[in-house]
Amino acid sequence: MSTNRNRIQYHEVAAYLKSFLDARRSKNPRYSLRAFARDLKTSPGRVSSILSGKTLPGKIVRKRIVTALELSPKNSERLEFLIGKSKYERNDSRIPHQVSEKKFSFLPDWHHFAILNLMETVSFKNDSRWISERLGLSVPVVAESLKCLKQIGLVEEINGNLQPTHKHLTSTHDIPSSALKNYQRQLINKALQSLDADSVELRDITSVIIPTNPRQLYKAKILAKKFRREISELLEEGEKTEVYNVCVQIVPATLISKSN
Repeated sequence: MSTNRNRIQYHEVAAYLKSFLDARRSKNPRYSLRAFARDLKTSPGRVSSILSGKTLPGKIVRKRIVTALELSPKNSERLEFLIGKSKYERNDSRIPHQVSEKKFSFLPDWHHFAILNLMETVSFKNDSRWISERLGLSVPVVAESLKCLKQIGLVEEINGNLQPTHKHLTSTHDIPSSALKNYQRQLINKALQSLDADSVELRDITSVIIPTNPRQLYKAKILAKKFRREISELLEEGEKTEVYNVCVQIVPATLISKSN
């Protein structure tokens, strides 16, 4: 097992479960980790390991958590999704660098990440005008983007050549964020532009409408994440000459009741 994989900790699962512990402590300051473990019918050592992000709760412990914390179906699905995602990332050979929400808010537009990926194409030139022509941007927009990317440490210049500091990037997931919403909105608009501007040989925009069990959605999200990773690896094989945007959309077509 790689050193990077050994360093992975399950912080998202830990933070999610810790929020329930913190809620109980806010009502009763004397409520302890040992009391939390007692309520979960699990040893304090196991609970401590889970809340520190070192291990994941197994099936039996998950059932106890759902029962003891009286988790709603939505919260139960959230827990299962975070656990499933953590397991997938644990077994993934590519460990992406997560861009913090603060940094992502500083770079809310699609073109910042397009420029980062353009740097990995074989014909890339460290020239704002060339970049602007390849991405259909103005020169001032490119210059400002390069300045921002350098300032927050996502780009470095070595011997006059611009290089991304991390090969694979990811943002926070399943957390409400106005910056992420704006970014995704821009990518959807780019797909709409491609629908009219690019031939079918250069794009693939398809969809399917299906009857759905929403309680399976967390599994679909994990599969979508796996698909994005595998399609990225496929498209990055060989000589890279273009930058593509891969969007996977799983959205409701029916009007979902607020009570669900």
